[in-house]
Amino acid sequence: MRYFVAVAEELHFTRAAERLHMAQQPLSAAIARLERQLGFKLLERNTRRVELTEAGEAFLEAARAALAAADAAVDVAHAAAKGLTGEVAIGMSAGAWYGLGELFARLRADHPGLRLHVRQQSSQPLARAVGAGELDLAVGLCVPPDTPLERHRLKDEPVVLVVAGDHALAARDAVALADARDETFALDDPAEGPGYNTAVVALCEAAGFTPAVREVQTHHDAWERAIAAGELVGLTTSCSLHAAHPGVRAIPVTPAATFPLELLARPEERRPAVRTVIDTALATAERHGWLSAASG
Repeated sequence: MRYFVAVAEELHFTRAAERLHMAQQPLSAAIARLERQLGFKLLERNTRRVELTEAGEAFLEAARAALAAADAAVDVAHAAAKGLTGEVAIGMSAGAWYGLGELFARLRADHPGLRLHVRQQSSQPLARAVGAGELDLAVGLCVPPDTPLERHRLKDEPVVLVVAGDHALAARDAVALADARDETFALDDPAEGPGYNTAVVALCEAAGFTPAVREVQTHHDAWERAIAAGELVGLTTSCSLHAAHPGVRAIPVTPAATFPLELLARPEERRPAVRTVIDTALATAERHGWLSAASG
C-alpha cells in the first residue's frame, strides 16, 4: 500500500523507487502483486506514462488514510513503550505535594503524555496500597525501614515544631527541641504513620528527653486543631506548612533536623510510564540537591 501511494503521487516508477530507496523492478512487482490480490487494476502504464484508474483514484484516498492510521498506531505504541504516555496512580502523604513542586513541573514539561492520578493519605496506608497494586507509586514521610517495597529517598525536609498561636514558644524565630520537653507531642494513629511516630520520639530522645505523647487522628485537620487548642505540640516538615491550620505557628528547630520523603514502588514494577516517573523523580532530586549530605 505504501509503495502504491508513492507511485500514485509520483506517477513515475523510477522516481517512486528513488523516493522509497529501492530498485524499480521489485517496486513494479509489488504493485502488480497488489493488483492481483485486489482483482482490479490501480494503474494504467505504458512506456511513456503512468496514470491512475478510477479504482486507483478511490484506493489512493483510502490508502493514505490507512497508512496515516498505521503510522499513528506505531507512534502511540512507541511512546507507550518508552514511558512517554500512560496513566500512573500515585499516593502522597500530607505535605508531600507541596514539597515536590519541581518534580511535578518537570513531569508536565518533559512528559505531557503522562497522566497522574493523585491520592492523599497517610504513609502506611499508601505503602499498603502500592504493595496491593492499588497504586503504582507513593511518596511517604518517615517510611518504616522494614517496608517491603522498592524505596528511593527523594528529599530531606526540614523539621519544624508546631505550637498554638498563643503558646509561650510561638514568638521565637527558632527553638531548641529540648525547650519543649515538658510538652505533650501529637503522634499519628499507629496504623497510619508508625514510621512518623518513631521518628518524632527518636528526635526528642536525641535532644535528651523522652516525650509525653498522644495519638491523634490525622484526617482532615484534627492534628492541627488539637495543637491550636493548646493541648499538644507537634513535629512536622516545612513543606506541610501550606496546609497548616491558621491557629498554629511553625518554628524551625535547632539543631536543624530533617524527615525523609521516599518514593515507593513494587520491586517487580516494570511499566514504562511508572519507571519514567521514578527516573524523573531521582533526576529532579539530584538537580535540586534535595538530599542532605548525611543521607547521601
